[in-house]
Amino acid sequence: MKKSMLGSVLLAAALLFTPLANAGQIVNRVNVPFSFVVSGKTLPAGAYDIQRLERTSNVLVIHNLKTNTLTAIMTSMEASSAQSAAVLVFGEVGDQHYLRAVRVPGASFSWPLTKAEKELAQAEATTVVNGQQ
Repeated sequence: MKKSMLGSVLLAAALLFTPLANAGQIVNRVNVPFSFVVSGKTLPAGAYDIQRLERTSNVLVIHNLKTNTLTAIMTSMEASSAQSAAVLVFGEVGDQHYLRAVRVPGASFSWPLTKAEKELAQAEATTVVNGQQ
């Protein structure tokens, strides 16, 4: 049973990493100077690669370069004017930052707020972090 479960986990990991390794994928690297919440999960400050799971997908993958962990987000995508680098848009309540949107060259991605984020959204400020290419 353990071998079967391990095999399933490895297969899932292989399926997730395969599209990330495609040469045609655009990777946007950003350095976030504070911890932040995305889809209810707290991520530490640090360097991240942001990329679409596949070219036609609305799934974004946020890869923490230090811990090598991945967070996937189902998004809504809109075409946008070209930018030269990735931009992450955060909502801020007190000292907590919530990732609200990701803007990359040619597209803007957003997703629904969690219940907790909706409750805090009334008193938030906005912070923008620019990426590098």
